[in-house]
Amino acid sequence: MGMSLKKSLRLSRTLIKGLGSQQRSHLFAPSHLFRYFNIHVDINLHLTKPRPVLEGDVFRTTLDEVLKVEQTRQNNTSKGAGGTQVPYILTCLLRAIQDLGGLDCEGIFRLSGKQTEEENLINRLNEGSYHIAKGTDPHVVASVLKLWLMSLSQPLIPPGLKAACQEAKTSQEARDLVDGLPPLHGDVIDTILDFMHTKLLPPKVVERTKMSPENLATVFGPCILAMGTGHRDLASTMNVQELLADMKLQKDFTLLLMGCGPKKRDLQVPPLPLPIAPGGWVAVGRKRGSGTPTPYEGANSPLARSSRERRGGGDDEGKDTGEGAE
Repeated sequence: MGMSLKKSLRLSRTLIKGLGSQQRSHLFAPSHLFRYFNIHVDINLHLTKPRPVLEGDVFRTTLDEVLKVEQTRQNNTSKGAGGTQVPYILTCLLRAIQDLGGLDCEGIFRLSGKQTEEENLINRLNEGSYHIAKGTDPHVVASVLKLWLMSLSQPLIPPGLKAACQEAKTSQEARDLVDGLPPLHGDVIDTILDFMHTKLLPPKVVERTKMSPENLATVFGPCILAMGTGHRDLASTMNVQELLADMKLQKDFTLLLMGCGPKKRDLQVPPLPLPIAPGGWVAVGRKRGSGTPTPYEGANSPLARSSRERRGGGDDEGKDTGEGAE
């Protein structure tokens, strides 16, 4: 059985103390930090052959620029209420994760794929090729999705809102903060939340993937809430306590958002050009009360059980402490 995140970090600090200065320098290289803490601020850290941002790239740019690039290439964007749109790359990657069997993969979004395969996919997406071949490792696609979100030059929730996120104590307060973001940023966050609730959190899926609400919040927290700590600062100062506090805030705030669920939006996703079995996923398409309850509705949902466990209550049956995180 895997150990909890807190126990893992405590053990890591103990091991680090026994390392020499050269070993510590190697361990705290940006690439190692990203792999261990899911920190990513520069996509070049993940590429074998770093390169500058080129015109037409969809990584290391803003959501608005991504939309412009996609509209210029093939007009593949998801139009929603009030004229808002969701980048095609987002729905493409989410759909691919599902169709490639990612919902059956243990540790999806927590485990990384092969770096060379991730780099190849990043380059193809930057070049405008959104075709993801059948047989692609879903862990590769999931890693690239996180990399895309964390490489945005304007994060979904900017570091300037860190204090406001710290003050949020309820799901509704977290929801209100997201509702105050630019519409495009809110739509992207809600698309991610909807995918979590409808695809990743049904009990049978959690049983297969071992990705509890806490685990999902841990891996998606840095994608949603940026802390503004560059890799050079991390490598030079290595304020472990501050790093752990930031990680806890990212996780806790994401859990609050997950508890509230996505805001009702009228987003429609066009057919995706994936050479995979048909059948798709529509972002935030179900109206409340119009069909089968979503996994986050009801006292027996994974999120409800998770909330009871954090308060110290609930039954032991089906209890998930998030110890699957590594």
